[in-house]
Amino acid sequence: PSRKAARGKALGSVIIGLQRTQMDEGCSLRFFCKIDEVMLLLALELGLRVPTTRYRLRVSNEHIVAGEPHTYWVPYDKKGKLVSGDSPKRRKWCLAPGTKVRVTAGPGKGFRGTMQRASNGKTAYTVATPCQREGSKDHGKGSRLYSLGVWWVEAACTGRVPMLPLVNA
Repeated sequence: PSRKAARGKALGSVIIGLQRTQMDEGCSLRFFCKIDEVMLLLALELGLRVPTTRYRLRVSNEHIVAGEPHTYWVPYDKKGKLVSGDSPKRRKWCLAPGTKVRVTAGPGKGFRGTMQRASNGKTAYTVATPCQREGSKDHGKGSRLYSLGVWWVEAACTGRVPMLPLVNA
């Protein structure tokens, strides 16, 4: 537990997730489930109204590359870094199945992969890369499927994130 919790000055930490972590033993409360489930139950317990509408991708036509499905104009350089300025140069970001990509950050930085399934505009894109789990005996090996939420597309088109998670290879 945290030092504050051990002294009775705090309640301690809460971990919510499907997989075990190195911090499980030190937390005060541990949920092995999806955070959405815990937050929904917490909202119900608090008497909060939770909207039931699903996220829908909202990208203006100026960001959609005509004639190239799942391809967007984004203000990022070839390394995935946000380009600043009054009128930043935009480049194509293709997430169509079969597109070769490279991971830009995290434990899989530099790993190459391939887009697998395109989003229907409601959920996520799917990309296959070598295992990115840090500390895993399989790190950098094989092929694992990872989701890229469609919110990334909206955030990238409007330049709301400093770095893209994937770039076209």
